[in-house]
Amino acid sequence: MTTPIHAGMTPQQAGLPLVLVGPMGSGKSTLGKALAQALGWSFLDLDDKIVQDHGMSIPDIFARFGEDGFRARESAALQEALMQRQGVIASGGGIIKRKENRQLLQDKARTVYLYCSVAQQYQRTLHDTNRPMIKQDDALKSLTELFAVRDPLYREVASFIVDTGTQEVAACIAVIAEALQEGRL
Repeated sequence: MTTPIHAGMTPQQAGLPLVLVGPMGSGKSTLGKALAQALGWSFLDLDDKIVQDHGMSIPDIFARFGEDGFRARESAALQEALMQRQGVIASGGGIIKRKENRQLLQDKARTVYLYCSVAQQYQRTLHDTNRPMIKQDDALKSLTELFAVRDPLYREVASFIVDTGTQEVAACIAVIAEALQEGRL
């Protein structure tokens, strides 16, 4: 499933950074690094930036400041990151929770939604303890609930959708690169 949402980007939009959004386990970091390398663009992982800027892990930030404290830091990191041109940015899965972030993604970025089913998310995050939004005692239920809320928000900001659950990284990169080349993204 690969769906163009906003075909025919303007030249001004063409210079905007490419932001990858999607649920945990959809491949934002893995695909983002490989995509940036293939395009010869810079790469930034927002979660890594937050960790570096604040000297704490994501779970530690959640524990100390709560989800609202983390989301405030995430919003500030997004605003700063969107000042770059023609880079690839891997966002956190909850970046779309705040309305101001969704507006920034629509106005200041070309946003690719990396779609991945809940079953695939579960398999990919099964042994990852660095994800504070997943309740480890019932991870599948947590992922299902998050997806029900977030999927419409990812779609709201998406310039383009790529199903990362049915395609290998190289195929996803080819689809995105083709969309960029044809001006569909």
